[in-house]
Amino acid sequence: MQSEPWQLFPVGVLYLGLRFIDTTATARGWVAHAVARHALVWTLSIGVYATSWSFFGSVGLAEKRGFNFLATYPGTTIAFVTSLMLLRQFLKITETCRLVSLDEYFISVVNNYQPQYNETGIAGMLGISRKNPWGKRQRLAIPSRKP
Repeated sequence: MQSEPWQLFPVGVLYLGLRFIDTTATARGWVAHAVARHALVWTLSIGVYATSWSFFGSVGLAEKRGFNFLATYPGTTIAFVTSLMLLRQFLKITETCRLVSLDEYFISVVNNYQPQYNETGIAGMLGISRKNPWGKRQRLAIPSRKP
């Protein structure tokens, strides 16, 4: 079955409209702060994102490679299941260290671990590219101390 653009357009507009209403309701405080920032909401958001990517990716793979498309599902299932655990760990770190932003988290990690690790090691701990710590150091004015 093929979809025509005139069939997809109303669905896209409806989706964007619902996202706009959701964002507006959260920004204006119509949704309780505790609900909007709850770990389960974030986990479900990640699940929807990962599922949509895996679904559309697997449709293309199924067309080209047959049943090999089934290999895309374990990765997204693992990402969905572990995202709540990872988010809880991140929230525990931010509450313990009283961090508010990702920049403060970056500064905290760099200051705590730069005596022991080089830039590549710190980038690996943060799960980012090797070039990112150097640029952030420049922007946040963090002095570099060699291990």
